Amino acid sequence: MSRHRFLHFATALICGFAPLIPPAAVHAAAPHAASSLTAQAPLESKVLTKFRDSGPPVMEWAVQREATAAPRTFTSTPVKPALAVNNPRLYREVFGFAFASSLGDPTIGYPSWNFGLLSTVAYFGIHVDWTGDFSGGSALNTWNNPSGPVPGFIQTAHANGTKVVLSIAMFDSTSGTPNMCSALQRYNTTIQRTVAEIQAKGIDGVNVDYESNNTSCTDPSTGAVTSSQSMFTDFVAHLRAALPAGRNYLSVDTYSGAAGFRNGSTYFGFFDIGALNNYVDSFFVMAYDMEYANWDQPPLSCPSFCIGPTAPLSTYAFNDGRASAEYRAVVPASKVIMGVPYYGRKECVAINPPSSIPPNAQGTSVAADGYLDASSESSYPGNTQYTAHRETRDPLSQTRWDTFSSTTAGCNREMYWTTPPQSVRSTTWSSTTSCAARASSPSTTAAGRPSCGT
Repeated sequence: MSRHRFLHFATALICGFAPLIPPAAVHAAAPHAASSLTAQAPLESKVLTKFRDSGPPVMEWAVQREATAAPRTFTSTPVKPALAVNNPRLYREVFGFAFASSLGDPTIGYPSWNFGLLSTVAYFGIHVDWTGDFSGGSALNTWNNPSGPVPGFIQTAHANGTKVVLSIAMFDSTSGTPNMCSALQRYNTTIQRTVAEIQAKGIDGVNVDYESNNTSCTDPSTGAVTSSQSMFTDFVAHLRAALPAGRNYLSVDTYSGAAGFRNGSTYFGFFDIGALNNYVDSFFVMAYDMEYANWDQPPLSCPSFCIGPTAPLSTYAFNDGRASAEYRAVVPASKVIMGVPYYGRKECVAINPPSSIPPNAQGTSVAADGYLDASSESSYPGNTQYTAHRETRDPLSQTRWDTFSSTTAGCNREMYWTTPPQSVRSTTWSSTTSCAARASSPSTTAAGRPSCGT
């Protein structure tokens, strides 16, 4: 695939369908006590337990990509006039994420979008470092560039009645998560910077994308030990209280397995979903990268990692239906936005010919493949013996998987990618649960083709 197309594989527009509701009022709550890290968690496989408290690999890749993306210059675009809403499902939330690096791109950036189909768009995103302050990088530079695409993006969105929020990101999966602990101990700085940006740009709120594990954090000045889970909840509570009136939409990105990682009201992972429910307007559930939870259990039971649907709807040990049910058991369905991927994964498989490669094969050199790239693999120079298949273990999804020979990779390949929109509509999710799609390019959804709904 071309480098240009690869760099945009996760140029995200996540669109979802949820009831359009005003930001929730702040609920009084007792001081949040740290969950015991030694409490008895549900008996599940080690692979699934790890998945429940781990961020999707694709998200960490995305935030690193945006922080280091080369600056790009685009021709300025006039503010668009308001468009008539032509999506009958827009009585629900349609929530999008837009990468900073391609925001002004006339083909896949905001100039190509139909804002009449969007209720909220998050600028993705600004990285928070261990000091609690915003770290430098391309995304922050683009955000602060008065001659860049951000002013036109905000004006165009608001002209069409679409909210704009800033996505702030912090990732730490290292042992003991010292950077996350440090950032959360300094969340006052983060809140001050976030509120200042909301006021300065005149935007409508914030999206929090903090991804880590639940660990014990030691305060260096007092020696007090607190769980990162409770510190994150306190951060979100104080952020909610500090957001200015009328600009206080607050969403939090959470793991698809987080709501079920509990015993009663005690949550074991980084996200205490029950406590966070007091402060957030919506949960964006990262319902993808589920192959990392499913490879060692039926119906696969692979001895080591094997690829499969990144967001199966049923059958597999962890799937969208299960994630949706676990969230709806503990929070209102109207607050749940289910993320659906528009990307997949491919690998090299030592089986010849490619047509003999079975589904869910074990391979090497596993790599993500965006929707635009995956959809053109069959015509890419050097790809031969191409065969398209449909998932049969999960009849609801009918996920596409392909086998082919690649001269570029020097191997035979298997690739699983995306979920057909019609299968998403056939799920048994609650009619008030939102549905979202992480796209390979904003043009696949924002330009007028929302991919899912009920």
